Amino acid sequence: NQEIPHWLEVYSRASQVLDHKLKWELFRLPELECFNAMLTRLYKHQLEEIVMRYEAYRSALMCEIEVRLRSMGRALARNTNFTKISEVPVDVKETALAHQPETKI
Repeated sequence: NQEIPHWLEVYSRASQVLDHKLKWELFRLPELECFNAMLTRLYKHQLEEIVMRYEAYRSALMCEIEVRLRSMGRALARNTNFTKISEVPVDVKETALAHQPETKI
């Protein structure tokens, strides 16, 4: 696990339109293989960052759903027009939680 050179990090984020500027033919095969492994590590790290950001958003969303479900349950409990108060929040909660696949890295 060698340290990834700064120029390779810059290259990994650059547009493919600029690929022609790098003179790959000036590198030896072992160097190219090493750069390939480093790029793979960079891309995996970038994907992990993306997944973690979405996971944080999903977690915040589920917390908000829980807060609203509890609030809805309390509002329904105060309303005397409903005889079966617990059915609505449970169904809503089950529907919301049924669409909550966890993200695996």
